[in-house]
Amino acid sequence: MRVVTMLMIIGLHYFLFGGPLFHAKGLNQKLAWFIEAFFFVAVNCYVLISGYFLVTKKNFHMKKIASLWLQVVFYTTIFYSMHLYFHPSFHWKDFFHVILPVRYEAYWFVTAYFGLYFISPFLAHFARSMTKQQYVKFLIISTSLFGFYSFFRPESDPFKMHGGYSTLWFIVLFFWGGYIRLWDLSMPKEKALLIYSASCVFTFLSSWPVHWLLKMEGFKVGKFGLNGFYNYNSPSVWMASLALFFVFYKIEIGNRWLRKLVLWMGPLTFGVYLIHMNQHVAQELWGHWIHVSHAYTGNALSFLGHMMVTVLGIFIVCLLIDWMRLKLFQLLAPWGNNMWKSFADKLKLLRGRLSC
Repeated sequence: MRVVTMLMIIGLHYFLFGGPLFHAKGLNQKLAWFIEAFFFVAVNCYVLISGYFLVTKKNFHMKKIASLWLQVVFYTTIFYSMHLYFHPSFHWKDFFHVILPVRYEAYWFVTAYFGLYFISPFLAHFARSMTKQQYVKFLIISTSLFGFYSFFRPESDPFKMHGGYSTLWFIVLFFWGGYIRLWDLSMPKEKALLIYSASCVFTFLSSWPVHWLLKMEGFKVGKFGLNGFYNYNSPSVWMASLALFFVFYKIEIGNRWLRKLVLWMGPLTFGVYLIHMNQHVAQELWGHWIHVSHAYTGNALSFLGHMMVTVLGIFIVCLLIDWMRLKLFQLLAPWGNNMWKSFADKLKLLRGRLSC
């Protein structure tokens, strides 16, 4: 499912940064917003998957945290160095942004996800300690407060949810994924597909009247305001995210080669995001290399064709780049493991001295 969600995420960036959402006209603009509604669940689904798998983890592994951070820093450093080569203008501020990408939000998703990942063992312990009845009550309260109530109060954003672009909303999704795993919640795939489709169509149809009415009342409309129901913590996007999760839940891939390909791609999908959404890459990608305007000013079929080819092309190229990065990391693994062991030994020694 990570492969599908990453393709959707690239599609979201195609429509946003490529310009169709706000610069296309007529049918092509409506088509862009319609497909956007179906793709908008991707980030929520990605976090749901994480909650599903992390909720049973009982140990806290700093090595995994370090590995996640190292992967992010690897790409921020590489692309910043390339940027400096073509545009020589070094600033210490930019340097600190590169080596501390989570602190300075080089990627909003990475910052929010890193916060979730770091505290996930404690969240998992809390999830496993609840009875089923307690868990259901907790989900109802947390989703109502940080989802629905915050969504319908964008002018004040009482819990600083920023439309779902936050660690707090990711935590809510983590518990939903955890509940599915711990209590084996399921839904027939046909029903899940119907709910997913209906919720996405609702998101699409409701956006204009909701947007117009709230704008008339003076509510904030923008990236972190209420763009209709196009927010991660909106009721329809939340419902569509859960439904799509169940569409792929426990799905069996019969073809052996296809199964191996999907298993190979899965761990590389995070790298796909880090590459194509790096600020220096994104500027060149959507500003100079890919000219989406040529597509959305034409007919709808050519626009759709261009979107699919572009999304697939970005995915494949980034996938191969991250595969090479993974091979490099594996080559350096013995050195890295020795360095990590030395660091861990020093931490243990320090902890022993402090306990004396």
